[in-house]
Amino acid sequence: MMSDTIQYDKGSFRDPSGRVFYYKDEVYRCLNMDAFSLMQEIEKNGTLSRLTELGYLIPTELVPEGTSLHKTLQNEVPLATRFLHHEKVPVISYPYEWSFAMLAEAAKLQLKLQLELIEKGYSLKDASVFNVQFIHCRPVFIDILSIEKLWLKEVWIAYGQFCRMHLFPLLLKYYKNTGMKNNFLTNIDGISIEEVYSMFGFFGSMRPALFLDVFLQNISQKAASQKRTELKKKIGQGGSSTTPQVINIKRMLKKIDKLVNNKNHTGHWKNYVSTNTYSEEAESEKISFVTDFLKEYSPETVLDLGSNTGQYSLLASQHGADVIAVDSDHDSVDLLYQEAKKKGAKILPLWVDLANPSPSLGFCHTERKSFMERINAEAVFALALMHHMLITSRIPLAAIRDFFLDMTGKFLVVEFVAREDEMFQQLLALREDIYSSINRETFLSVFSEKFEFVSERKIAGTSRILFLFRKKNR
Repeated sequence: MMSDTIQYDKGSFRDPSGRVFYYKDEVYRCLNMDAFSLMQEIEKNGTLSRLTELGYLIPTELVPEGTSLHKTLQNEVPLATRFLHHEKVPVISYPYEWSFAMLAEAAKLQLKLQLELIEKGYSLKDASVFNVQFIHCRPVFIDILSIEKLWLKEVWIAYGQFCRMHLFPLLLKYYKNTGMKNNFLTNIDGISIEEVYSMFGFFGSMRPALFLDVFLQNISQKAASQKRTELKKKIGQGGSSTTPQVINIKRMLKKIDKLVNNKNHTGHWKNYVSTNTYSEEAESEKISFVTDFLKEYSPETVLDLGSNTGQYSLLASQHGADVIAVDSDHDSVDLLYQEAKKKGAKILPLWVDLANPSPSLGFCHTERKSFMERINAEAVFALALMHHMLITSRIPLAAIRDFFLDMTGKFLVVEFVAREDEMFQQLLALREDIYSSINRETFLSVFSEKFEFVSERKIAGTSRILFLFRKKNR
């Protein structure tokens, strides 16, 4: 929502060099003089435009002094005198919502960015995973103030943080199949080398793929702070080379590519399309209903809840919508990301349990917004989802309705699954049957309290019905 008042981003308050704020639905950053001087330098020598053209850095411009915009921002932020204007990221997501391939792409972006910066005499002073956002399936670096002069050539000073927040979660997922989500939800600064070493053990961390980044790093960790102090003394001495740092970064790029290329997918729902209970005719009807909606109403944004491997997300994207595809099955999200990336589809896949969506995190629970605060769309798809929420998660029908209501700006396309449906009965097995009142009439009665009925279509050969609702004005 557009606002004529300054709204500070609560996730950037820690940076002493500058702070992100929003004004009239645009994104700005106020800077101190040292940071602004560096930004002027990288703009003048072409580094800023080069990184933007490569797609590594969010498009950024310096706000010229003396312009009406500069004067307005000075009035709104009286203690600041220098400003940047950033392109806005449409949807904010966080690493605990990304799949394996997405985290790998974010990691590779930071490594490639560091290589480019080294060539120009600069470096990334930190490698926080939160410095990356996704625009559809493309990662982009958003924290321009992480760029500094290259004062240490032999090693990347942010290597340890890169491992904690990128490489270690990838290695643990690949070798131990540990949940990446918990790594970030419980460790906002990443997982420590001590924890990683203990999980792999002495002999496990000795394997070739882990020796440098786990075994040796664990040995040298105790002297890390002393080494940083000693290395800083080398500034200005000259004679050092960036070759060791470049070799190490390229090594990590190859390692991450190998992890992604060799990753197996074993998720329960990854073969949903080929194993679901629909006949070819029923599937065709379902596609037709969704396609008719997309053609008639042309929603600009679609939120596909319970997207599986993204059949309907891809369909919505083909009809011009920007899509957020959400599913609780990691492998389904990972496969959709790789498919959408290959096709250049306007889809942002997110790995989220809708019965327990991402919470607010950070200092005072304000640095990272909750899923519900960030995610919304003009139209919501809830196809073959509601019975899972009802039975598996034991969420009452009215609560599901209100959840959909909060998620959509206008439309809801929802699939009703009757009690006699095969999947409904499978989910109900060994559970208490408290769903005797669940039928079409009850469903319509509950949803019609807050949604306007538009149309419905029974799926041939099944007890399932597709509904289109419009959100009532409140």
